Amino acid sequence: MNNYLKIISSIALALLAACGNSTTNSVPITSPTGTPTVSAVTFSNTLAPTDQYAQGDPNATYNMSVPYTTSVATVTLSDGTSASYPLEHKMLFRSDDVIQTGPHAGEYYGGIVNATGTPVLDPVAANNPFYTTVTNKAVAAGLAIANKDQLVADTPDGSALIQIAGAPSSATTADLSYLTHFEYVTWDGNRASQYGKNPMFIGNSILSQDLTTGLLTIKSFDKVTFSAEKGLWIPCAASKSPWNTFIGSEEYEADQYNFDMHSIDPVANPLDFSNGNLYQAFRNKFGATTAR
Repeated sequence: MNNYLKIISSIALALLAACGNSTTNSVPITSPTGTPTVSAVTFSNTLAPTDQYAQGDPNATYNMSVPYTTSVATVTLSDGTSASYPLEHKMLFRSDDVIQTGPHAGEYYGGIVNATGTPVLDPVAANNPFYTTVTNKAVAAGLAIANKDQLVADTPDGSALIQIAGAPSSATTADLSYLTHFEYVTWDGNRASQYGKNPMFIGNSILSQDLTTGLLTIKSFDKVTFSAEKGLWIPCAASKSPWNTFIGSEEYEADQYNFDMHSIDPVANPLDFSNGNLYQAFRNKFGATTAR
């Protein structure tokens, strides 16, 4: 393997985190004795496939519907030489893929669970015209028969890739934690909106990174339900903090101010949401007995 490839594999995390405009980052990485060190990494832009130029780009419509990149990472070494490497998107899993091992084996990756970790089922799931085809394929891939009707969050949102101190590592691999917000369920089997009507979770994927190629593979997957806090609602933006911790937020706050001011329902007790259908459904799923 040439020296460029050895060096570029050691900065795979920097490549994964890159986005937006072209940037140059100093990378304090030294290569084996006798070889140059990395002095800079530059990322080129990927043009957004917007309507402004869609008519002149035959791939624009397709590119609007899939994750893709045309960006290139250019690595400059301390001896002045450089090499470029095209970035690419590789799928770890989809929301409707089946978990193979761990506490949620036999469920969908995006499958909704309640406060005890039990799958939440859609009572009208079979009304979906694609139900039989999709569930037969999923069962063949390891989905438990009892979970065929599990509601699936088809909208993974904010995420962060974090290297945890003390995580398993070796001379050839290192474990990373990849945290993903599963934001909401779009609809049920009747195509009725399920937005904001289900308890959500954060997916915690433990990934193994090949330190030679930078390739990430999934080792395990768990669902963080926040059940002790009475649940998680519409988790949206997320990132890694300057302290190497995960930081995220719910997209819309509960409208506590209006409840307090009695402007939504003048007869409602401001701390009792029993008159709000959304709140009641949410509390029922998590078994909450008091508002918090």
